Amino acid sequence: MSSILDDEDVTFICNGHRVHPSAIADVKARYGYEQVDEPLSVWLPKQRETSPHWFIPEPKEPSDEDEDAAVFTSADAQAAYIREHGRDALAAKLAERGMKIGQVAKREPKPVADAAKPSTNPWSDTWRGTPEQRQAAQLRVITTGGAKLASQLAKAGGKTITGQPLRGK
Repeated sequence: MSSILDDEDVTFICNGHRVHPSAIADVKARYGYEQVDEPLSVWLPKQRETSPHWFIPEPKEPSDEDEDAAVFTSADAQAAYIREHGRDALAAKLAERGMKIGQVAKREPKPVADAAKPSTNPWSDTWRGTPEQRQAAQLRVITTGGAKLASQLAKAGGKTITGQPLRGK
């Protein structure tokens, strides 16, 4: 059945079902390989479960909760809310959390990367090896990379080239 479809037909059907342009050839190949007895337009939506990577994700529709949450953390969102719903509606919304117009709540900070991650810099406090390996790595950097590279690495690690803490740190 797939031999009846030409590339333009397959592309048209795939675009209608929000298939990534780069996956259209895969769709056509699998449809032909499986020799399905149903039309491509019926078969293709069933593939979302087994081949979700073929499809462009559906756009997320913002919910009322998402829009309202921004009102508490952004003055710009408050201004937009006033234009759409009025000043009294915003005042009532903010009063639910004991806030006033123009007042914004602090946003939750984004999670910080793990600071204890082992470092490959032998002058760093979080060096990943033993003290003997650290000393050997420092010596290797000094002899192969020179004193300038060694001092830059040491400074990045918060130390002098001799391993002493930097002044003011």
